[in-house]
Amino acid sequence: MKTYLQKFKCLGDETRIRILRLLLISKEELCVCEIVDALEIPVYTISKHLKELKNAGLISEKREGKFIFYSLTKTDDAFFESILSAVSSIPGEFFKTNKEALKKRLKLRENGACVIGMKQ
Repeated sequence: MKTYLQKFKCLGDETRIRILRLLLISKEELCVCEIVDALEIPVYTISKHLKELKNAGLISEKREGKFIFYSLTKTDDAFFESILSAVSSIPGEFFKTNKEALKKRLKLRENGACVIGMKQ
């Protein structure tokens, strides 16, 4: 039960919902700098939220040199899929600005990889 409660508590923050939505929209891993630029929130704040999402088992982290990439946890857990479905069902109008910013930011990738770091 503790695992489920941790996931629910983690979802009680708008920024964490926005991060999950970005990962759902992108359908691929995102560099922390891409998340920072898409949400226009300072890196230290995003890092705190990413840690919470990771600790709740909702996202995974991968390091490549100086870059840290995040993706949705790969699992066939029905509860996790329900969470993603719930986040996906939130009307897109609430994420329009973030989605547009992410789209612009992803165009800066070279060969499909983030190479420039933080824009801010």
